[in-house]
Amino acid sequence: MTSSTSASTATAGHETAASTVVARFEDRARLHPDAPAVICGTEQLTYAELNTRANSVAAGLRARGVRAESRVGLCLERTADLPVALLGIAKSGAAYVTLDPQQPRERLVFLAEDAGAACVVVEPEAPPGWPMPAPTVKDLSGGADTNPPLAAGPANALYVVHTSGSTGRPKAVVMEHGPTARLMRWTRRRYRLDGFVLQYFPITSDVCSYEFLSTWWAGGCAVMATESDRFDVSALAELVRRHAVDTLLLPGAVLEELARLARRRPHHVASVRQIVTTGDRLTVSDPLRSLCAEPGDGVVLDNQWGSTEVNVVTALRLGGPPGDWPGTPSIGSPVSGGKIHVLDERLRRVPINVPGDLYVGGGQLARGYLGRPDLTAAAFLPDPFADRPGGRMYRTGDRGRWRPDGTLEFLGRADFQVKVHGYRVEPGEIEGALRDHPAVGRAAVTARSTDNGVRLTAYAAPPAGEDAPDPADLLDFLRARLPAHMVPRACVVLDRLPSTATGKVDRKALPEPRAEADGPTPPRDETDRRIVAMWQEVLGRADIGIRDNFFDLGGHSLLVPQVVLRVNREFGVSLSLRALFRSQTVRALADEVRAARSDAAAEARPGPVAQDRPGTAAAQDRPDTTPAQGALDGPR
Repeated sequence: MTSSTSASTATAGHETAASTVVARFEDRARLHPDAPAVICGTEQLTYAELNTRANSVAAGLRARGVRAESRVGLCLERTADLPVALLGIAKSGAAYVTLDPQQPRERLVFLAEDAGAACVVVEPEAPPGWPMPAPTVKDLSGGADTNPPLAAGPANALYVVHTSGSTGRPKAVVMEHGPTARLMRWTRRRYRLDGFVLQYFPITSDVCSYEFLSTWWAGGCAVMATESDRFDVSALAELVRRHAVDTLLLPGAVLEELARLARRRPHHVASVRQIVTTGDRLTVSDPLRSLCAEPGDGVVLDNQWGSTEVNVVTALRLGGPPGDWPGTPSIGSPVSGGKIHVLDERLRRVPINVPGDLYVGGGQLARGYLGRPDLTAAAFLPDPFADRPGGRMYRTGDRGRWRPDGTLEFLGRADFQVKVHGYRVEPGEIEGALRDHPAVGRAAVTARSTDNGVRLTAYAAPPAGEDAPDPADLLDFLRARLPAHMVPRACVVLDRLPSTATGKVDRKALPEPRAEADGPTPPRDETDRRIVAMWQEVLGRADIGIRDNFFDLGGHSLLVPQVVLRVNREFGVSLSLRALFRSQTVRALADEVRAARSDAAAEARPGPVAQDRPGTAAAQDRPDTTPAQGALDGPR
């Protein structure tokens, strides 16, 4: 890195002067223009290059009427254009609305409209259909490349992130510049981020903003993991090795897999000096202890806890020999000027060691939920313990208790909200989507903890007097409308859902999903049989039917690349990694393979030639354009 101790000293005066991340970034670009700011694949941008390109995007947005408090959708793949657009939107004064281009178009349009986006920045190949302008980064470029006047202050919105909503509708959390800058200053004091920092989290997670912005605040370089890297721990480790990454911020499950791989390939992670884990409850395993027990000072491990509404709330640095670390550490103490209240149902403080509901006070709270004053008022309450009038506290929905050592023990959720693959999910949002199906009258979704993580199960009943829908059709309906982590692993159709005396769904009376009485459903054809064989080898079990769910059988995200690679090689197709998240049963995945092979065959098939007649040489030489039934499934 070109930044150094002397450079840090030279910019010390800006540590408190920069009231927004934009002002801080422009300081860094002015003082260290040639330092690398972003690496993505083979592309590298210095601070000066990133600043220039972002300025051009900001000018393009300003020319379209974007101003402070405008919202601009950010719907880009994980390329260098993503940080360019993110910074450009912030420089324009607008707040960026995070959108995942892999999600169903119907959902993306809803989220953009819900946020009141003036426009949405998209990929060049994005299909039409947006109800608002949808420029690309290139469309917005070409304007002034100098720093525009600062258009947003500490009280203005910086970004909007949607979280799952208990009413069936996602909630748009608005985070301002002021709380973000406060968090950045704390992060700068706690960590050394002037080196190479892995950027892992997806744009729809607020942690993604934290990764980029905290790295740039310190003058470091964000090394972006591509979408395929994120699901392949071997590729992730190679990325760390190739760029000598010294800081990792990862969810616990991914960190565990990386630690296991590091036992076999220690040179891949030799550059790592500090690790921050967030998103899930941390479990300290022997491989993780080995990873942190490096020669010399070892590897620093920090356990963070927070939520989209409050950013990072607490942190715990595990000290001493890793061999002495507890298996389940606490989540630490409040950070960045925040305050934690552990309260009873009457909002009274509870004693040490007594469980209570967790509330967060202080200056790092989000503004609230965009356009939802009722929900904002219910979640962001007046803080009776605030130092000054007007203070607020956020009802997290989590449970915890203070330990005698002054750290906080996390005890789980107080409501139905759960974490699935590191994402917060409200079953109510899934239920709302399921009720949109014309054959569904009532719906419920439950979340149960299993050895393989949280299992979502959907329950549906038809309207009175109508036929029951097909469970597989209902899951396909949800896949077209929800991100993969929100699609239940199973769907149970009942004549009617059990009810309580007050008419609510009696969740305790909902039956457990049952395996089919006759054992695994057998393959329908050769495609099914070959995929079943692959799963049997990868998962190490023989009892697999075509209706079985990959993740219920013990599969996890780190096995997905292995399965998809085998499928692509076996059948000569090019399915993406998300295919298995989208089609989690053998039956559904086989249907995707057939569709892909059919499309490929159609593209290769010659078109009709008007002058040909039966019996002519041209007709006799032409390949058969109507293959026999099953021909696309290979030999039988």
